Amino acid sequence: SSGINAEYGGLSTVRSPETVGRAYAHTKSTFNANGLLSMHNLHSLTSIMEIYNARISSCHTDLFQFSEYSNRAIIPKGTLIYLGINLYFIAPALWNLGIKVQDIKDKIGCKGFHSRVKCWIQEIQSKGDPENWSNDNYTEKMLDMSKGK
Repeated sequence: SSGINAEYGGLSTVRSPETVGRAYAHTKSTFNANGLLSMHNLHSLTSIMEIYNARISSCHTDLFQFSEYSNRAIIPKGTLIYLGINLYFIAPALWNLGIKVQDIKDKIGCKGFHSRVKCWIQEIQSKGDPENWSNDNYTEKMLDMSKGK
């Protein structure tokens, strides 16, 4: 049977006429099989890399500050409503969560840091049911769980 070409996010797939109209490109398994991050997790990766650039190159020193004794970023005090939506607040929290992973901590300042962080986020994204998304699949949701620790 001849297929219909569908283009989504740079991935070309062939679908049979009976599957046209279904949103297979939005399934968790499609994202994970192709190494794609969800929008939320891509935002987390970008936020962590902004902090990494600040830590390594000393840029954004007016935005982000670090502990004198460790690689931990200092989370600025702010209104609770902004803590989860503003790069200024969420990036340091995500950075601190990421550097708890030894493989990531060991790569600070080394080639391969970006790919290790992406692998860690993909591991989180692929947890649980292979087809259905849950709160456990987003790094930002992990911040809620780690606040009391």
